[in-house]
Amino acid sequence: MTMRKVRLKALKTNKFALLAGDERLLNRKDRIKAAICAKWTLKEKSCTDREAILQLRIERACLKAQIKIITVSERGKLKNEASVEIATLLKRIDSINRKLESHYHHA
Repeated sequence: MTMRKVRLKALKTNKFALLAGDERLLNRKDRIKAAICAKWTLKEKSCTDREAILQLRIERACLKAQIKIITVSERGKLKNEASVEIATLLKRIDSINRKLESHYHHA
């Protein structure tokens, strides 16, 4: 189990996290977030495939930079809310990775 999965599992069981609580609510929010992220738009094959992949890679790099900024800014503080923000950013990075993997498998 990777450290990212360990963190996400800990955040899911954390009662102060946004996605904690009822399992049905967790699944519902994941479906809504997946619909908002519009995973199906990358299935279309067009001349902008390379641009879409490039945009996803840029967004992934920006999210990783945001995680680094959050961890540096919250270092040394006793009470911080950074873990929830980092968890949402990590979920977005995972969804981008899944989009890129599915895109490459279908190409």
